[in-house]
Amino acid sequence: MLHLSVKTRNKNKKAKHLLQEEVIPAVVYGPKNPPKSLSVGYKSFYNTYKEAGETTLIALDIDKGDSKENKEGEEVTQEVLSQANNVVLIREVQVHPVSGKFMHIDFYQLPLDKEIELSIPVESSGEAPAVKELGGILVQNLHEVNIKALPTNLIHEITVDLSGLKEMGNSILVKDLIIPSNIEILADMEQTVFTVEQPREEEEEPVVETTEGEAIESIKTEGEEEREAREKEEQEKVQEQKV
Repeated sequence: MLHLSVKTRNKNKKAKHLLQEEVIPAVVYGPKNPPKSLSVGYKSFYNTYKEAGETTLIALDIDKGDSKENKEGEEVTQEVLSQANNVVLIREVQVHPVSGKFMHIDFYQLPLDKEIELSIPVESSGEAPAVKELGGILVQNLHEVNIKALPTNLIHEITVDLSGLKEMGNSILVKDLIIPSNIEILADMEQTVFTVEQPREEEEEPVVETTEGEAIESIKTEGEEEREAREKEEQEKVQEQKV
């Protein structure tokens, strides 16, 4: 199991000051414990998040060294840290809209003896022969699959082997996914995950071929018709005035 070292956060220290020090403010909460404010080093969290995502259990090693709850001068030993471990999932990560840097983290402390429902990402492996050899287009219709499992049985992602897609129109359905037996899929079993489609041909607009002379004649004809219509209107107006 992945471990991440965090500290109990002194609430008197503002979040913007932590971020300037490459430290991310965070909170851990769950059904059995009240929320607790934490802080975590930016680089440490970045590396862990890249590996764990939001579907892998993490053990938080909580160091109370940054909290006034500690007695002055108390040494935080590794034994104390191991006893303070909290098994969590990364529930939500807030990022800056411009820089994309992490700004806040929510850790969810969950009971290990109760099943949890969440979405697992679907990734592909290899290349479909129908794409490589026949020029087909691979279409992924489902990027996540809803599952139900005990937290200790969760998997990081579902990897799909594309080597079976040998002909145009071949598909891989949810029921074809290979996952551990202790995980229940909640999605529609007949839903398509991957399929290979024929290349789409662009429709060309019909081109009307005309000679330069025909085009000029057409323009002249239209001009003459407009002139005749105007002359007719003027004549009608003159006749009305005479009457």
